[in-house]
Amino acid sequence: MDFNKLQKNIGSYDLENAKLKHNKIKNPPQYEEGMEDDSINFEDFLVGEADLDNFLGSGANSNTGGLGGMDLGAENSTSIFNNQFAQTKPVENPEDRFFRVVKEISKVVWSGVKKLFEFCKNTDSKTWGKYISRILVSQTVAAVIFILLMIFGVKKILFIRTLSWFIFNFISAGFILLVFGFTADYVNKNPSNIANDPGEKPVNNSFANEIDSLGFDDSGEDFDSLDDSVIDTSFFDDNFELNGVPDLNDLYVPPNFDTTANSNNVESELDSIDTNRFYDREYLLNKYLKILPKYTPDFETEEPIKEGTDEFYFIDTSCTKAINAVSTKEVEEEENTYLVEAFKTKMYIRARMRRIKGLNRTDAIAKELEPYFKVNKKDNVNAVVELWGDFYDIKVFGNENFFVSLGDFLGTPKGREFFTDPNNTFPVILGIDGEGEPIYRDLKNLESLLIAGMPRSGKTWVGLNILTQLSMFTSPEDLQYIILDPKDKTSDFLNFNIPHNIAFCGNSKEFNSILEVLVEQEGKRRQDIIGKYKETSIWDLKNRHPEVKLPLIYVFIDEVVTVTETMGKEEKDRFDKLLRILVTKLPNVGIRTVLIPHVAKHQFLNKTIKSVIPFRASVMGNTDHIKSTLDLTTNKFDYVLSRKGDMAMTIGSEEPMFIKSGVITDSNENNKKVFDFIRRLWMSKGYEIESSPALRRVYEYMPDKY
Repeated sequence: MDFNKLQKNIGSYDLENAKLKHNKIKNPPQYEEGMEDDSINFEDFLVGEADLDNFLGSGANSNTGGLGGMDLGAENSTSIFNNQFAQTKPVENPEDRFFRVVKEISKVVWSGVKKLFEFCKNTDSKTWGKYISRILVSQTVAAVIFILLMIFGVKKILFIRTLSWFIFNFISAGFILLVFGFTADYVNKNPSNIANDPGEKPVNNSFANEIDSLGFDDSGEDFDSLDDSVIDTSFFDDNFELNGVPDLNDLYVPPNFDTTANSNNVESELDSIDTNRFYDREYLLNKYLKILPKYTPDFETEEPIKEGTDEFYFIDTSCTKAINAVSTKEVEEEENTYLVEAFKTKMYIRARMRRIKGLNRTDAIAKELEPYFKVNKKDNVNAVVELWGDFYDIKVFGNENFFVSLGDFLGTPKGREFFTDPNNTFPVILGIDGEGEPIYRDLKNLESLLIAGMPRSGKTWVGLNILTQLSMFTSPEDLQYIILDPKDKTSDFLNFNIPHNIAFCGNSKEFNSILEVLVEQEGKRRQDIIGKYKETSIWDLKNRHPEVKLPLIYVFIDEVVTVTETMGKEEKDRFDKLLRILVTKLPNVGIRTVLIPHVAKHQFLNKTIKSVIPFRASVMGNTDHIKSTLDLTTNKFDYVLSRKGDMAMTIGSEEPMFIKSGVITDSNENNKKVFDFIRRLWMSKGYEIESSPALRRVYEYMPDKY
């Protein structure tokens, strides 16, 4: 959305009022109205509104006693002094006024010196190169002229010209310092009049016009370069229009990053695999980073929105209007709210507004605020307002869509540290929360998962993302999957051809038979093995007897509601019973469950099953869906799940949180390339899968695995 479209929500005069308000806050008046300071106003001096007499403070005469023409006759002198004695000032003598003028000019010169040094410090190498090249050209021309003069024997003329040149440069340097000083003085007094973009003209051109009157050409390259150096434009980027208003609709695809799984990298990385070395996580992570695409590597960056930009004033105006609309009484100007600071990330715009005493209706403020950030009524804009001390902490989530990939997460220091930490048995990144912070978890103690979402909500991708991460850092000897998906030939898991995926079945009529084998045969076999070594769980067995190969198995059941709807009553009761055993008893022996239903209501999913699952997520669900999935007693959840992969999640005893799910890549085709790399990497290393009679029985139900 561009500024012209957004501006219709507030009007241009509102932006101007916001600028005036912040200028007043930043530069409060030092005197009461009518009693202004009589020090030199350099702006007036520049624009020609003060002649020499005014500049030196004329107007003191015998009739006024130096009080600017005020008549102090006997008949009114008493009343005037009674009412205004406290507001009058002592008369300056000419000598004091002269030294004060010298002091003021010295301040301006010093300000110019500082600005000159700032200019030198902040000018980039490219600009310096341009300046130096011009100096070299001019010096070359001067050298040629000097040689010609020497040849023709005009040494005397050359000496006089050279001396004049030095005098001229000395005077020019002093004049430049004055100009820098006047510029600094004007900027300090009129911050809102400085243009926000180097390509725009200033809002108020009076200062530029007066510079023209002093002999400068504001259309010349040198003056433009100077202006670009003085005005900070570092906050502009491709995600914002020239006027600084955020574009919340555009799909974010950052430049200069590989956004596809690189086939050439895959082949080269596979060729470089050392099959004789130990596959530690550091080694694996470095391999994956070479082939995983990156979409938003700066997803954690929170960039400040600078005061003086149109974007800043737009946020201030919209938030102020929303807050005042909720107030039940007229708010005095000195008590009114204003924007203290603002930030932007890929996910949201955050504003901290001064809090109005007694006005705590945050939900109402959020509701009032959302329309200001909409171009169309159907736009999904969500505002969240919280009380934070003396401020309202406001976040506005817009329509901007972007991916955060595994490559983005693993490429951060936090990601590398988390995934290479040996204390994290099953490290996964779930996505980013409402603050833009990554949510890392070790799934070792999260034995079962429930991920609910309606069709095309992204729930299957969420589950696939988790299984992929587990496969990347854990050998097929230690981790295996059995996937049941009634979508059969259209399943997303048909391309999930990694060695960990030991079985796939798309025929829902066989699901009960497969679960029965796992519960009654494989589960019992594992209990016997663990008991043989006098241990109580699979983790005790692995810690004390690492020579015993007993992999963890995840049973992944997609479209659970669809499965139950195709069953008769007896079949459904049997299915529920087998699921209860899987979820409640078998995690202890290393058989875990991932359920992917449309909804998690009790009529579709047994209450006992849902209650014992510690990891529950509602993907792109509405209020009722979130409430039923997470077992919330109220409808209180601050975020709207408007995009694919947006989740409301509870993990154990943690409070419900918003999470934007990460992705492997941006398409099934690119996912397939990553799966193939994982498969070939583990095949290059070599592995042996322990196959029990029960698992071989499972294979019989799924002859068409791929």
